[in-house]
Amino acid sequence: MVEIKVGGEFPVAGAVTGKSGKGPYWKVNVCAEKGYDKISVWATNPEEAGKIVGMAKVVGIQSVKLSAHQYQNKWYTDYTVNAKLAQGNTEAPDPFMDVAMNEQEELPFA
Repeated sequence: MVEIKVGGEFPVAGAVTGKSGKGPYWKVNVCAEKGYDKISVWATNPEEAGKIVGMAKVVGIQSVKLSAHQYQNKWYTDYTVNAKLAQGNTEAPDPFMDVAMNEQEELPFA
């Protein structure tokens, strides 16, 4: 499951920034822990979002869009959120924390 809500936070690792004919942009894909589900989050304030480290906090949601695209004769659903972002927790969660915790447990077959 992937959820974007006002007051919620998500990691900014892998964010893409740049400038186009329409001006600056900032985008990150927020992915589910398991599976292929993702939501593309576009910042309505890209200059401020570009300075965020660790986690981004959702201040407000301007729009949500559901669309689809075709690739190699298959259709895929796209979920897009345009949101105003602010600095959240400066330390992003470690995706390997669960692995480290499990290594400390005793193995049942040892």
